[in-house]
Amino acid sequence: MKPRVLIVDDDEKNAILLTVKLERDGLETQRASNGLEALAKVTPFNPDLILLDVMMPKMDGYETLRRLKSSEATRLVPVIMLTGRSETEDKVMGFDEGAEDYIIKPFSLKEVSARVKAILRMRALQTKLLETEKMAALGGIVDGIAHEVRNPLAAIGGMARRLYEHETDAQHKTYASTIIKSVERLERMLGRIDEYKKILVSSLARGDIDAVILKSIASVRNVI
Repeated sequence: MKPRVLIVDDDEKNAILLTVKLERDGLETQRASNGLEALAKVTPFNPDLILLDVMMPKMDGYETLRRLKSSEATRLVPVIMLTGRSETEDKVMGFDEGAEDYIIKPFSLKEVSARVKAILRMRALQTKLLETEKMAALGGIVDGIAHEVRNPLAAIGGMARRLYEHETDAQHKTYASTIIKSVERLERMLGRIDEYKKILVSSLARGDIDAVILKSIASVRNVI
């Protein structure tokens, strides 16, 4: 899937130039001409980055930025501010509101492209880190559950085997045999869960999230 960039600028010429350049770079883009339109498009488009002009009608870039960063759904989306103002106070205001970068107009398309690519690389790394943390937490939960299950399972299996060895009643031996088989099946399932966790850790170490997903699906099918 191509990284997505939302271009928010009321200057149609600038917006078209940015669109052409970024799409040539292999990115998917959408345009909005003001802050209100951007807020309406941001959820369905789900951009990986937003290029946001400061001076716009209806809602300026700073107010748009504040709303983006105050929403749980969009607060982590990186924003590059575009402005004709070069005063330090304007830059500080943008950074204080949560902007990741600031580009002064008139801008170089090469510079914009380089900054966009740099921030998209950082976002990709952050996304992988979040996925890694989630998977690590899942691994901890799996370990805890497996530990809680193994101890009583071992006790049940041990008692069932002793009962099977010493019981003379045929019906009771059948019950014990059924329990033993069920315990062994559960132990095999726990073993497969351990294998799944090892695959997970190995794949995460290489940063291969797609491999984690595919192998996880295969492992779950085996357990079932």
